[in-house]
Amino acid sequence: MIDLKNLIAEIKELRERGLSYSEIARTLESKGVKVSRVTVMRWCKGLHDPFNRMNSVRLEPSPELAYIVGVMFGDGSASFRKSGRSYKYRVRLKVVDREFAEEFKRCLEVIGLKPSLRFERNRARCDRWCVEANSKMLYEFLKQPKEKLFEVAEKFPAEFLRGFFDSEDCVSWNEKK
Repeated sequence: MIDLKNLIAEIKELRERGLSYSEIARTLESKGVKVSRVTVMRWCKGLHDPFNRMNSVRLEPSPELAYIVGVMFGDGSASFRKSGRSYKYRVRLKVVDREFAEEFKRCLEVIGLKPSLRFERNRARCDRWCVEANSKMLYEFLKQPKEKLFEVAEKFPAEFLRGFFDSEDCVSWNEKK
């Protein structure tokens, strides 16, 4: 996401310097980025916004984001599904503990999402609470290498660990070991 914002800013800067749409497209292609002349024109004129269908999410390190990352290292899941011409980027948590589900939902709301919370009855398994939010930005953030996610955890270790331990249910301690 950040790369796309930087790309659009670079395109607009090149346009302000007087380059034509074709020249901008060629300049970008020489850098290994293929963007059509028409797309360059639409972005410069503001006729198309590549972010218009994406939920804007605050991905700067915060206690809530650290909690979400901790949950995702535990019981949380992030999935991608293509359905016809549309794409679904979903972050989900299914748990028995209502308070845990509500806290995960609250953290998703703080970073800018509109998650749903519902109770699922299931005869094959125990009944549980399900929190779901759709966000390509959060999905791509969570699919980064673990080292990048640990950068958030390092800034807010207590919240990260709380999210992880809420997911994993318990901690076992043995004095002898």
